Amino acid sequence: SITSADEACNIWQKDGNLFMTSDGPSMFVLFDMNGRLVEQASYCYTHKCSLSGLPSGVYVARTGNRLLKIVR
Repeated sequence: SITSADEACNIWQKDGNLFMTSDGPSMFVLFDMNGRLVEQASYCYTHKCSLSGLPSGVYVARTGNRLLKIVR
């Protein structure tokens, strides 16, 4: 499995970007508030995602067992 509950994952927003870290292979997903998948990516150790192309709204990002609410 790419995302494991025992992987230590973190996610945060800074300067119009999302940053993710994990102890190993993981998956990142971003949903809008209607439940539509906006973006997803597999990554190993670190990943950066620009939010600049997203329309204004509320989004939920997930990596591992971490969730982050994003308001644009």
